[in-house]
Amino acid sequence: MEVADPIPPPPQKEEPAAQPVEPIGQSSAPQPWYNSQDTSDDDINMELTDDDRRYLRLKWGKTYRPEEWVKLEQLYQEMMQSYDI
Repeated sequence: MEVADPIPPPPQKEEPAAQPVEPIGQSSAPQPWYNSQDTSDDDINMELTDDDRRYLRLKWGKTYRPEEWVKLEQLYQEMMQSYDI
């Protein structure tokens, strides 16, 4: 008389194949506004006075470029006008 194994082994699951990963910096996703390269960046930089640069650098930090400071300031001013802050 044979005794049946009381606990059958769990079924084997097939693991899905790994999705290919895009190399860093070569994403096909849309780039955010702060990474966009606009041809008018030089124009913005030329229009800023030393006082403007100093003010924006102190307000937004030196990790941003001058054109990003201007965009941040524009967004901030729009928000200040549209919301009760």
